Amino acid sequence: SNPIIDGVLYYGGRCKYQEEVVIPDGVSIIGQHAYDGEYLKSIEFSRSVRTIQEKAFYNCHSLETVKLNNGLETIEKEAFKDDKRGLIKTIEIPSSVKKIGDNAFSGQKLERIAFYSGLEAIGKEAFNDCALQVVDLPKTIKSIGDNAFPPETQIMIEGEPYEYVIIERQYKKKE
Repeated sequence: SNPIIDGVLYYGGRCKYQEEVVIPDGVSIIGQHAYDGEYLKSIEFSRSVRTIQEKAFYNCHSLETVKLNNGLETIEKEAFKDDKRGLIKTIEIPSSVKKIGDNAFSGQKLERIAFYSGLEAIGKEAFNDCALQVVDLPKTIKSIGDNAFPPETQIMIEGEPYEYVIIERQYKKKE
């Protein structure tokens, strides 16, 4: 039995044999450290989830599949961070997501990330370990944190190339 109080899932429970987790309807917030270090292979969110708090899935070394819900608005810092080597290869960020926190996917060797119109902010080092050559961001993006992506990743915004300008520490349209 998972303690859900006022829509907040505080503790996901031990997941030694619970490989596939589905967050039930009625949960709007996945609390800090809810599944920190747990053994789970896949996670699917019900449409009621709005926020994934800090370190909710931190160091879930066996986590491979993450199905984010439309309606999700915020992925807080270090939500899916993995200090070893994450197994998440692909992620689809729904159009409802406005903010992705610092180091949200650090340690995950993402090979595919789908971003949609609506996203406004990506925190520092959010995807700093991804294995992407090119990433295409929507024009709704307002801020991209330091080293959000690896230096070799080409940033495009709606198909236009941007580059990280070290001196100004921000992304600017390529001249």
